[in-house]
Amino acid sequence: MKKILIILSNLTWGIVQTLIGLLCCITLFWRPKRFYRGTVVTNLGGWSGFSLGNFLFVNGDWTLTKHEYGHSIQSAMLGIFYLLIILPCSMWWYWFGYDRAYKKAKESGLPRVRYEEYWCEAWAEKLGETDIK
Repeated sequence: MKKILIILSNLTWGIVQTLIGLLCCITLFWRPKRFYRGTVVTNLGGWSGFSLGNFLFVNGDWTLTKHEYGHSIQSAMLGIFYLLIILPCSMWWYWFGYDRAYKKAKESGLPRVRYEEYWCEAWAEKLGETDIK
């Protein structure tokens, strides 16, 4: 998917989450910002990250930018369904699932569970690594 198509898709098909992202970006006006592949990236400090349309919100050292960009591509592909499918699954994994899976693996002596192993996070990782022109 070309960068311009991702931007336009998030401004049409994904307008709801893009507008919510814009409001978050405005609310966090004092936080440092960068541009990345047609998105506005806001640094949240030590906190994790999230993505809403063309607006990415990342941790203090900017390391989540590619991953959150992957979620931006998901938003462009799924439109409003991003809010209904990806966002709830991603939030559940972040708040509940990952911690449980990590503890269960540790107790069982199994290899450590990586955050990116959950389906919507793995997809975001793959999309974020794609070289888009």
